[in-house]
Formats: sequence, C-alpha cells, structure tokens
Amino acid sequence: MKLKYRLILTVALIFACVASGAAQDKGAKTKFKHSGKIQATYDRAQDRTVVAIQPYAVNVNHDDPIDSVAIAAGFIHPGQTLASRPQFIEFGVISQTRNGWKFEQEKDRALTLVIDGEAINLGEMKLITARRFTLGALYYREDLAFNMPYEGFVRMANAKKVVVKVGKTELKLKNEHLEAMRDLISRAETS
Repeated sequence: MKLKYRLILTVALIFACVASGAAQDKGAKTKFKHSGKIQATYDRAQDRTVVAIQPYAVNVNHDDPIDSVAIAAGFIHPGQTLASRPQFIEFGVISQTRNGWKFEQEKDRALTLVIDGEAINLGEMKLITARRFTLGALYYREDLAFNMPYEGFVRMANAKKVVVKVGKTELKLKNEHLEAMRDLISRAETS
C-alpha cells in the first residue's frame, strides 16, 4: 500500500513539474529562422545601446561573392535596458560592386517598398559613405540609410512578400530576411 501511495505521489509530482514547465515555455521568446546576426552593443562612454542586424546579403554575384548588396537595420536606446520601443528603425542598404557607383545621384537613391503588392514611395535614402577599396580588384562600396517609422518597419517585417527598390536596384527579400527583421522587432519591444 505504501509503495502504491509513493508511486501515485511521484507521478503526480512529475505531472505538476511538466505542467509548470509547459506554462513557463509559453512565455519563452520566439525562435526565429534566419542566419543573420543581430548584435546589441553597449557604449559606456555615451551610455547607450545599439541593437542591429549586421549586413545581411540579399543579392550576391556567385562568381564574385564580394560583389553584393545587403540590408541592415537597427535602433539605439539610452542605457543598457530598453525602457520604451524606438520611434524609428534605421534601415540600410549596403552595395559593393566592381561596376562603379550605383547611388551617386539623388534620383538613384529613391526608396520604394513593395509590400504584398502595394508600392510605397518613402523618399530618398541618405548616402552615409561612398568609398573605393581594392581586394584583388577595385570595388565601390556605398552605404545608404533611411530612418523608417517603427510601425512601417513592423509592417514590412510582417509582410509575406517584400521588394526593396532603391533607384534601379531591386532586392527581393526572402523569408529569412523578414525573420531577421521580426527578430529585431522582438528586441525592440518592452515587457
């Protein structure tokens, strides 16, 4: 009889622990499926944290992997702990090519997002840097940025199909890119 009682008590405790663990798992963070890198870096001198998707390749020339176009995105918040979600997410496009400058003219930096078939003209991306470098051949690197309202970035990240157009350059984002954006959004939300 004592053995039967202990067995019932043990089984009851196991079920209680499993149920408790399942309840805790419901609050666990979502696991996003992407191979991008998101990094949070605290700057003690400025007392701020930068949270960013590192450049994530979208278009790559398979004959020359350095010849590519990537996206990046991020936000900054004061201190080490996020107190409120950001108003803006900085969205970036990074181009490296042997074919000269792509975004030299302002008209070549016009940003249009096609979100689930709807075209949204956002204006001109800012040219942050333009430089040449040699790595076996001469390359041209251009870094562009646009401060996107948080809600607009969320809309883009939650879409099923997104095409980013900058001038004549067209980037068809894959689900992995959108997942990286969703991951960044999850880090911008306060508890």
